[in-house]
Amino acid sequence: MSAAHLAIAERMFSRLTTDAGLTALLASAAGGIYQEMLPYNAQTPAVTFTIEANTPSDSFRAMVRVMSVQVSVWIERQPATDAGIPVPMDYAQGIINRIIGNWPTKAAGIAPDFGLDRWTPAVLSPWAFSMMAHTDTRENHTDEFLQYVLIFTVVATRGAV
Repeated sequence: MSAAHLAIAERMFSRLTTDAGLTALLASAAGGIYQEMLPYNAQTPAVTFTIEANTPSDSFRAMVRVMSVQVSVWIERQPATDAGIPVPMDYAQGIINRIIGNWPTKAAGIAPDFGLDRWTPAVLSPWAFSMMAHTDTRENHTDEFLQYVLIFTVVATRGAV
């Protein structure tokens, strides 16, 4: 684990936990976002995130790390109902939309108000970060849970560029 790994994890946790629109959709607004893995007794819907890859890149002038970040949305499977309870897949889409963010509604060059796609994490000395990019979405469901996996890429740089 590198210092860049810890720095981006800190910035992402802060970004996700301070999004009132996102936390309102989770089962536990105060603790519905977890790093690395979903705790055994966690209520869902919940969100986990982990740095899946932290690849060093040689630039000769700076220390560079290309990171792949996985953000998962977890929802316990429930029977679909018309009694006012949202269908789990529809509910998941609201959470996914908050995590991706509102950059498509912004003018070119304007940062999103929420979400991770096209967001540039603040510098955490000595690391500076590129804009995060949403690169893939996958589904990994089990008999118990619906899991939607969002993949983001970010580059961390330390030193002269």
